Amino acid sequence: MTNQKPELPNVGPVDLVLYHVGGDDGIGPIGAVLELVPNSTLVVFEIRDDANPIVVQTAKENQNFISIKVNRAVDERRGSRDFHITNQPKSSSLLKPSPMAKHEDPGFSFCQNWGQNTEIVKTVSVETSSLEQIIDELGLPPPDLISSDAQGAELGILRGAGRYLDTTLGIVT
Repeated sequence: MTNQKPELPNVGPVDLVLYHVGGDDGIGPIGAVLELVPNSTLVVFEIRDDANPIVVQTAKENQNFISIKVNRAVDERRGSRDFHITNQPKSSSLLKPSPMAKHEDPGFSFCQNWGQNTEIVKTVSVETSSLEQIIDELGLPPPDLISSDAQGAELGILRGAGRYLDTTLGIVT
């Protein structure tokens, strides 16, 4: 982990700063907000077990918002945690899947039950930080809206937002 602040885009005033914890390939309701409020900044947090930089700026063609990806595990505090990678990577989590839900039908075409979807393929150790620590360390703009799809780890993520939770306009989990 580097303590060096990344060079962030100079975006000027924006309508909203949206945070999504849990990956960039399924940002859920945040995507609808971006369509309604296009002059915004989207900050996406996703755990990667590779050596990508902590922050990567992306600009997609026909994209009317700034997107910043942060390769960091978000939790309540700084530390080391196990990250459980499942059959379906979108269902991976800092928490182990609940055995009580393994027979539930998630309605996915690629599996018959939640247990198949969340079968742990491997567990890796990741360094975690709180949202408050990440915002301060990287000089990120504070969030107006926080969205989280973290397979049960949402409460710890929100607790780790610290003083930034006081100025957040809304939360979607």
